[in-house]
Formats: sequence, C-alpha cells, structure tokens
Amino acid sequence: MKQGIYCIIIIMIAALLLSGCEQDGEIRVDETSYHTGTMGLEMYFVPNAPPSKVYDGDSLDIMIELRNRGSYPESDTFQGKLEISGFDPNAIRGTWEGGNEIPVSLRGRSREYPDGGYDIMTYSDKRGVKVPFGGPKYDATFLVTACYKYKTITDPKVCIDPEPYKVITEKKVCRFDDAISTGGGQGAPVAITRIEERVSSDHIIFDIYISNVGNGKVIDWTSYDYCPFELELKDVNRVRVNAKLPFDSNPQCTPRGSGSEPVMLRDGGTGFITCKFRKPETGTTFITSLHIELDYVYSSSIEKRVEIIKV
Repeated sequence: MKQGIYCIIIIMIAALLLSGCEQDGEIRVDETSYHTGTMGLEMYFVPNAPPSKVYDGDSLDIMIELRNRGSYPESDTFQGKLEISGFDPNAIRGTWEGGNEIPVSLRGRSREYPDGGYDIMTYSDKRGVKVPFGGPKYDATFLVTACYKYKTITDPKVCIDPEPYKVITEKKVCRFDDAISTGGGQGAPVAITRIEERVSSDHIIFDIYISNVGNGKVIDWTSYDYCPFELELKDVNRVRVNAKLPFDSNPQCTPRGSGSEPVMLRDGGTGFITCKFRKPETGTTFITSLHIELDYVYSSSIEKRVEIIKV
C-alpha cells in the first residue's frame, strides 16, 4: 500500500515538473544554453577511411566527419571549405566529391540541432594511388584544413548607472562596478573572456577582452578566399567587433573594430577593444543587455599518415 502511494507521489511530482517546462504543448528550452562552450567546427577521419596501409594501384577514399559544435549559424548559411595537402601529387591525384565547400546546412547547436549540424565529405582517388619514383613504399601525410566564417554572439547583462557618484542617491537595482558575467565561452572558438565597465562625466565605457580559445587560427573576415595557402601576416589574428546598447547602437570604439581597423589579437591570441557609449536620457539606474558580435574566419587542421606499398 505504501509503495503504491510513493509511486503516485513520484508521478505527480514528475507531472508538475513537466507542466512547468511546457507551453502550448511544447517543452521550452532556454536558447542561451546553446551559446556556451569554446568549440566551432570539429573534424574527424572516418575510421579506416583512409586505412593506415594501401597498395600501389588501390583506389583511396578519405572521409571527413564534420560537426558544428558551436552556436553559429542559426540557419542554412554556413560558409566554409576543406583543403587537403601534405602529400606528393604524383602519388595521390584525387578530388573532393561534390566540391570542397562545406554544406551550408551545417547549422550551429540549437533547439532543433542540440548536437549541431553533421555531415561527411569525401576526397577520392579512383585512378589508384602510386609510389612515386619507383620506390618500395611512400609514407603519405594527409593534412585536412578547414576554413570557415564564424561569429561569436553574446548579450551579457550590464548595469547602467548614469550618476554613480552622487552624494545623495536613491536605492539602486545594481552597481556599475558589479561583475559582468561572460560565461565559459559563447559557443564559438573566439570568446569574450572579460568585460569591465567604467563611467565618466559623459559616457559609459566598456573594456571588452577577446581571446582565441580554440586550437586553430583566427583570420580576418575578408581574407576567407586566401585561406589557408595564401595568407599573409596582415590577414591573421584580426577580429571585427560590433557592440551596441538599446539606447546607443553607434559607440565610439578604440580600435574601431571595423574592417579597416579590426581588433588585433596578440600575446597568445588575446586582445581588447574599448567602447564609449553616450549616457541614456533617463537618470535612473537599470539593467540591460550589451549586445556584442565578433566576426572572423577560423581555420583548424587534422592529419593522418598512410603507407603506400609497391607490390
């Protein structure tokens, strides 16, 4: 009897929990939970594709698993490509099936794609691999490099206090020097790691710190076509920044964060930008969202060695 009562209680509690998470028959999911982490595109060689050993004249398939572990984009607008290198072109003469562009459907993590978009791309040599120059064998290295456009998007809550130093003041809902949470990454390999707020007589000022937290290379947005083989020093470690508040979408930033004056990442992939916003017309203190977008190209690589043996 008691066991039956316990079961009924458990069922009632579960029903209450579910009803609290449902609206109009759908389970509500906090979308901000997907804008976490420090990953973007992940790549893996499909097991045994390629195998570790092949023979002269064999056809060869190199299959790459792609998974978008970040939170961008939210629609079918992914833009990226794969390039393969590291081997003698006399040994392998393959092509990407369907071209080397990454499918646009590789969306970021969301309610519809909780694990991120997924696809497989294949590089094939159907004519048969060769041991060049008549040697007994050839050790080929396959270096697969991804170049893709990506964005980091975040909306941390900030305190807007136009007059923080008044001698006599009202009770306030927040302080301008309260810690601003940026989380453990924003669902992208380039992260906003820290935000500090200051208030002057005319402006509300934010120092925004940025860091490359992935295992790849940060490249300027406009240098996508040159990635990865034709990059120059001026193309790397550049990030575009767009910051705005609800009452000021055009702050004065140093550097500007634009295409002509992006933020440069130095000292292990870190940099910062200072943005000055005009004070709101209201003199009261309130909490709002500071919208920040980082635009960049990201590049990362994986590699595998394959032994080609002459029969």
